[in-house]
Amino acid sequence: MYELTFLANPNISEEDLGNIVAQLKDAITRAEGKITKDFFSKRINLAYPVKKLRQAFFITVEFELERNKLDSIRTQVNSIKSIIRRLIITKLPTKIKAKKIKPLKTKIKTKAKEKIKIEELDRKLEEILET
Repeated sequence: MYELTFLANPNISEEDLGNIVAQLKDAITRAEGKITKDFFSKRINLAYPVKKLRQAFFITVEFELERNKLDSIRTQVNSIKSIIRRLIITKLPTKIKAKKIKPLKTKIKTKAKEKIKIEELDRKLEEILET
């Protein structure tokens, strides 16, 4: 599984942007790939200028494809002049494993209380009240 993320020139029309995405999707399907997910956004502000542009369209397409056919997609992406930055990454399928939860230890250690005799308690109270 691969993920193609690219920034497109913000000065092109949204119709041209749709044509670019359609070209890429068509190239993936011609290479016997399967598109699993795509994400389009409006213009975004960039953190720093890219090719002297402060805004760009941000597009992500996830697809499945055989490794030996990926070069044809790369050449297709590189041939489009309106794409100002591109990145193709390999996404490994992740299996989420449930973690075993250990039960909490509920043993509370308490100090053994010494029993005080009533006579001693009375004597201490008298001492406190006299002062």
